[in-house]
Amino acid sequence: MRDLKREKQIVDNTIRYRFDSNDETYKIFPYQFSVEQQITLQNSKAELSLDVINTGDKILPFAPGHHSYYRVPLSEKCNIQLSDNVTLSAEDKQIWLSGAHAVSIQNPGTMELFIPTIGRLKLSFDADF
Repeated sequence: MRDLKREKQIVDNTIRYRFDSNDETYKIFPYQFSVEQQITLQNSKAELSLDVINTGDKILPFAPGHHSYYRVPLSEKCNIQLSDNVTLSAEDKQIWLSGAHAVSIQNPGTMELFIPTIGRLKLSFDADF
């Protein structure tokens, strides 16, 4: 479904994407829904929100997730530092640094990264997510 057309709106420092179910999506996911994602840049922070609305009469199963990607040269990945609350074995850390593995954050929770070419990033999920 990620390749289907969605509405895009940019206002000031906010970009909003909206997607509504249709006949094509119903063939593979038989539910009616509307999804809106908003990204706002404020000072040195990016705030992401995701609203999923059930527009049908059946219970809508869904499992949201944000898969952030930061373009980092492969030669710099070995210099990325993770915060202490991220527990990875040495083997898992090497797999993650190679780009073949994702790191999960507990909800609610926070993870900090230091990427030399980008700076310090703080990823937080609150209990409402």
